[in-house]
Amino acid sequence: MSNKGEVEWRCRRCGEVVNPTDFDCPHCNFPLRKKPGYGLFILGLICSVIISFVLTRPQDSSATSTNSIETVAVQEKTLESYMPKEQIEFIKMINAYKAGFNNTKNELQESILRDKRKNALSELFRKLSVNSWVGTITDLSTDTDGNASLTIKIADNIAIKTWNNSFSDQDYGSMVSKNSYVFNNLFNLSEGDKVVFSGRFYKSDRDGIDESSLTIAGSMTDPEFIFKFKDVRPIN
Repeated sequence: MSNKGEVEWRCRRCGEVVNPTDFDCPHCNFPLRKKPGYGLFILGLICSVIISFVLTRPQDSSATSTNSIETVAVQEKTLESYMPKEQIEFIKMINAYKAGFNNTKNELQESILRDKRKNALSELFRKLSVNSWVGTITDLSTDTDGNASLTIKIADNIAIKTWNNSFSDQDYGSMVSKNSYVFNNLFNLSEGDKVVFSGRFYKSDRDGIDESSLTIAGSMTDPEFIFKFKDVRPIN
């Protein structure tokens, strides 16, 4: 018998006293209350795994680095996309004669090929002037008088340049005077900067337009054309 004031729990089937913590009646095995299932436990486990995965997985670079991707896309935009048609034709011509030169068998063939390139360049640059060509500054320096020499690569093997000393430049005047408009434009530029430029070539009896290489091989494969720059500006 239970103590006074104590609540007795009895089985609904057999009427015997049972412990309130029992799931089944110890006398007749009648179920007193539902046993805990595993459904909630499994559901909780799944939720925990999902939350853990979301919190620990690497951030989605496409969502968090939009600005960086856009910056890279601008940086990787090729110079060719800015080139005028005349510049593209010039580069293709130089490289075509370079390929032909590399296939020559002797100096006689090399000489004839150089003459052919001279005629082609003379035809292409009847006025010698070009506008809005693009390239990358590879050399920017000054002589003892403070005048600037400039080299711009328009392709891996093709340079447009001034002379880099007053002695070589005395019959040209290609170097950039420190009191000039172009000098002011170059003042805040550096090697590696991409620029748009205008100016003119110098006529040459040997190559159609003046080229500074000391050897025919240099002239035909890695030419450096002397140029008078009238404008140089960074590509925006």
